[in-house]
Amino acid sequence: MSEVGTKQLQAAARESFGWTAQEITSRLCILNEQGDTRVIRASDGIRANYEIGSIPGRFWLATPGGKIKNSPSFKGPSNFPKAVTWNYTPDPETGGEKAIAYTVTITNYLTPLDPPLSYSVEADYERGILTSPEDVKREYAKDAFKWDYHAVKVTFPVERLTVAVDFKVDLDIKTFPGVFYGHERHHDLEFQRVRNGFSSSPDGYKSTFTIEQPKLGFEYLIYWELPG
Repeated sequence: MSEVGTKQLQAAARESFGWTAQEITSRLCILNEQGDTRVIRASDGIRANYEIGSIPGRFWLATPGGKIKNSPSFKGPSNFPKAVTWNYTPDPETGGEKAIAYTVTITNYLTPLDPPLSYSVEADYERGILTSPEDVKREYAKDAFKWDYHAVKVTFPVERLTVAVDFKVDLDIKTFPGVFYGHERHHDLEFQRVRNGFSSSPDGYKSTFTIEQPKLGFEYLIYWELPG
């Protein structure tokens, strides 16, 4: 699809949704050799198309043997004219170990007359990734996609999406960008459109995938290969 066509679809999506964001950033930090991780998710420049009372979100983890380690935290906006609060609900099936839903609530609604709203949320994971090549091969042997990854699925209109992965320990990894549409199904046309937005430091410890005009329903990710 042409750049013009993509922008037209984005404009239509903005009209049909209650809000849009200037930028979403999701950063995965690998903290130690055991695979403990932290996810920091920032939403910047949210504007409402009409009165919006709340914005939903979700933390989840599919890594075998992993779990959400601590209660998630919220950093609200500064100098915003209305009170902004949040609450979260652990998934009842796993007691919150695999998924937590949260809601950011704007007192007296977010309206088109308000300034842009920005906030961030954070969660820690125990064994958020696998750090042994043998574990990766064993645990994902029957999966269509056989690597650990950090991904963001676009569920509302956003101008720019940034997916980032920081390795705080030496795992001798190599990182790659990817695009899914559907459950772990590679979408090559969209991948070719956005792949140049990926960059990685020479040592591979820091990787960033920036997507301009990401498409609704698509999942953008960074995955990595362990040696061995």
